[in-house]
Amino acid sequence: MQMLFFQSDGMKIGTNIHPEDWNGFVAYLGTGNDALNVEAGIWQYDTAASVAVAISNEMIEFIGLNFAQVTELRPYVFTYTNSKMTIWTDAETVQSNGQAL
Repeated sequence: MQMLFFQSDGMKIGTNIHPEDWNGFVAYLGTGNDALNVEAGIWQYDTAASVAVAISNEMIEFIGLNFAQVTELRPYVFTYTNSKMTIWTDAETVQSNGQAL
């Protein structure tokens, strides 16, 4: 199963959850040896930065993951000037612009 949700996904009717406020992405790639390459452009991976947003119960409900799947996600924080975003993924290999993180 592969799922990718990002902050510009539309509002979920019925719960009034606004994912555009999340400042983050979730890339759940499922079982297997997965790789995620983030074409970050001018954004820089920042090992010292705190996550831009924690995954809330509302987010978990919106994207349809179960508890076990959520525990597999790891955060990768990218910054540009005074902005930051978090990419949460279960990928075993994560790269930014082709470089291993």
